[in-house]
Amino acid sequence: MPPVEKQSLIQDSKLVALLQSLTPPERKRLHQFVISPYFNTDDKPLKLLNVLIKAVDSDGLYPNKAVLYSSLDKGRYNDVKMRRAISDLLKLAEDFLAYEKYREDHAHQLSDTLHAINTRGLTRHFEVNYSLAKTVQGRSKNKDAGYYYNEFLLEAELNQYIELKKERTQEKNISNVLFHLNAFYCITTLRYACAIEHYRNVLHMEQEVDMIDAVLALSQKETFAAIAPIAAYRHIYYMLREKDGTPHYQHLKELLNNTGDIPAATERDAYIFSINFCVKQINRGQLDYLREVFDLYNIALQKDILFDKNELSPWDYKNLVTLGLRLKEQSWTEKFIKDYRDKLPKENRSNAYTFNLAKFYFYIRRYDDVLKLLQKVEYDDVFYLLDSKTLLIKTYYEMDEYAALHSLISSFRALLRRKRTISDAHRRNYINLLNFINDLSRVDTRDKKALEELKKDFEKTTQIADAGWLREKFEELGV
Repeated sequence: MPPVEKQSLIQDSKLVALLQSLTPPERKRLHQFVISPYFNTDDKPLKLLNVLIKAVDSDGLYPNKAVLYSSLDKGRYNDVKMRRAISDLLKLAEDFLAYEKYREDHAHQLSDTLHAINTRGLTRHFEVNYSLAKTVQGRSKNKDAGYYYNEFLLEAELNQYIELKKERTQEKNISNVLFHLNAFYCITTLRYACAIEHYRNVLHMEQEVDMIDAVLALSQKETFAAIAPIAAYRHIYYMLREKDGTPHYQHLKELLNNTGDIPAATERDAYIFSINFCVKQINRGQLDYLREVFDLYNIALQKDILFDKNELSPWDYKNLVTLGLRLKEQSWTEKFIKDYRDKLPKENRSNAYTFNLAKFYFYIRRYDDVLKLLQKVEYDDVFYLLDSKTLLIKTYYEMDEYAALHSLISSFRALLRRKRTISDAHRRNYINLLNFINDLSRVDTRDKKALEELKKDFEKTTQIADAGWLREKFEELGV
């Protein structure tokens, strides 16, 4: 009997994680890949793969290493050989992923073929293959950075072919080589520059982008400015960088509405950055952007831009519910909560749905239903947890349940002190909210002077979570 550690289950290994990530057709192609003597001449990885594919297909009934080894060798368990077989199969599986990626990129394959032809001096083979490569490139509808990189590779090989033929009279294509290289570099640099500007606001990054001034100057030249992803990323960059990015936001919106050849990845970035820009304006008190961001979210939803692997982020789900309620889109919000529940990731689905349904019930003043829903769940995500506690406190306030309210305020303060993952700014926002709710719940509503003093303190305080709701409460009290 092998020692216990040799009988350990394999389901937590990198190999099994890779196999689980494959679709059934991909697993069949992996089997063909491993069985091919061109890629593999050892029978052990194939035997191991056969056993593991059955385990994956049976949804997780994985044998331990000792049982696995018996499918490879009839002799006594040898841990070194077992590990070697696993390692060999993992390497083959990773090579398969690379091959699959390469197989998808026909244009890149053709440029590699041209490179091999030129390297071997097979000039008679070049022109027909170059023509085919240009035809494939011409069919591309996704003219992103990768498209221009492939064009650069093709033009570079054409230049090499011209040199090999040594025909001095034939026109050189160096300007085409440089144009496509510069377009690729410009798109890629601007895209990462936009990411740095975004993270600079969130994480206080100090990193600067080398050559950014030269790239920006290049991006405004007529031939480059006409390239949709360059124009989009240039406007995104200035929208994020400048103190008033509104003109560039408007240009970006116009580009999205009027340009049909924006690559999918660029379009996604444009909508996400535009949404973030609008949220930033709302946080500065420019409430006209509420409708702007709601409309952007809806377009992104219809275009499937918000989905990652056919799943909707719990954060986008919550943001859309919040926006719908703030804009008094009651019917739309209720329908959205229910229609998109099954699009949430399984691990977050129940809690995210429960919280947002509770938020909707709070909006329509069904406070008993709010309590029933929120008392069922405890959130792992700190921000969902904070919002859930806030919603509970507001519900207790609306129901005049002051004993429960004060108890929850006390435990909430302790939570804010204890959770180190909460930033100082967020902590201050929630502490101020708790202080004002506590004061409102204790003030004598007949004492107008006390209410007015409390309102003055509220208006002087800049960092308050859910300030809009507090403002409504003061208005209801006549101050």
